[in-house]
Amino acid sequence: ERYLSLIGEPIFDDRNRFKGYRGITRDITDRKRAEALTQEPHRFARSILDALGTPIAVLDQAGVVLSANQAWRTFAATHTGTTAGVAAGANYLAVCEQVGGTGQVDGMAVAAGIRQVIDGKRTLFRYDFACDSSAGKSHFALGITGISGIGAARAVVSCEDITDRKRGEL
Repeated sequence: ERYLSLIGEPIFDDRNRFKGYRGITRDITDRKRAEALTQEPHRFARSILDALGTPIAVLDQAGVVLSANQAWRTFAATHTGTTAGVAAGANYLAVCEQVGGTGQVDGMAVAAGIRQVIDGKRTLFRYDFACDSSAGKSHFALGITGISGIGAARAVVSCEDITDRKRGEL
């Protein structure tokens, strides 16, 4: 399989029949193959993240969600509180800070923890919180882990369902 980059104009004869192109053609096969190789690890990593049942999101330095696995997308769509509606491209810090009502304290604590991890003041921040869903009140353990040296990514957020454990403790 070959890849070509074509820049030019079509040429027609005096009867308006197509004769070909006049311009420049470059063989870009090597570049396209190199791009495909660099994308393969990303597809592999994405498949692994989506296979996990734990909701996971990757944040940049400003707290914007760069990527989220399928479990996170499902969780964000079905729960209220500090993760409600937080999809790729959304600012997770802003969402946490805007949580109102009974979740306001949780939102502020999570935002502060994320900032500490992103700023390198902590390598890990853990926080337990409760939120409402169509199935009732659920409890979650939020974990924020710092990352360095991987492009724009600064933190990984995971959210483990600990509802059964909390109910057992009560």
